[in-house]
Amino acid sequence: MAETLIDVGRIYLLIGGAAAVLFCFVAVGRIDPNGENAWVFRPLLVPGVVLLWPLVLYRWMRVAGGWEEFKRHQPPRRTQDRVGIALAVAIPVILAVCLGARQPNTYDAPAIQLAPPAALSEGEVRQ
Repeated sequence: MAETLIDVGRIYLLIGGAAAVLFCFVAVGRIDPNGENAWVFRPLLVPGVVLLWPLVLYRWMRVAGGWEEFKRHQPPRRTQDRVGIALAVAIPVILAVCLGARQPNTYDAPAIQLAPPAALSEGEVRQ
């Protein structure tokens, strides 16, 4: 199960990396006129775009398709409400699943005393 979660996270970040490259080289100048020649600013966007790539691609698609004009500091209210409700439901569910799937504790297992490593004589190499 842990391997699956790591694989899903890896795929999410790979898609986010591709979206960040596309967004930084293609979309910044088209969406925001102030970012047209801001080449030093664009690498600063990469970590945020990698993590928030679904929202970035959604907004890019809406602005590029002409459905919505780019409005600075006016977030989509309906979408925020839906995401807030989804997170309010998803976070407790994820916590409950994680607590239910965790490994049993090993507090009752007896302690094992480890022996110190053997001393090496000069010129001897440990393998």
